Amino acid sequence: HCKKLAPTWEKMAELAEKDGLKNQVAELDCTTNAGKPMCAQFGVSGFPKMKMLFADGDSVGHVEFAGSRTMDQMFSFLKNTDKPDPTKDKVKLQLRKVAPPPSSGPSNVKAIESASGLQGLLEKGPLFVKF
Repeated sequence: HCKKLAPTWEKMAELAEKDGLKNQVAELDCTTNAGKPMCAQFGVSGFPKMKMLFADGDSVGHVEFAGSRTMDQMFSFLKNTDKPDPTKDKVKLQLRKVAPPPSSGPSNVKAIESASGLQGLLEKGPLFVKF
């Protein structure tokens, strides 16, 4: 499912950048040593799981995407989701030092490789993350 969704995810990131959206598109690999604990914190057990993440001090609020995996529905969620779900517990990030956000390279999809990288990206705006 993740590989099938990859071209659509990349295209959505390109559209978000082109449209100048504050909300960003990112992905987090839950199979890496750095990714496993963050995925567990966000309650991710099946893949792909998609959530919009919002910075809230040293915590992260979130909204889970529940629509169909079409470009139209995902892009609408990306554009129109502007606050976390108040019924969901916020995730507390345990950080001592914030690293700069990782480079996206040739892709517009931001790669989250650490908790400090996640926080750095969230400082720029909300993230629509594919786990």
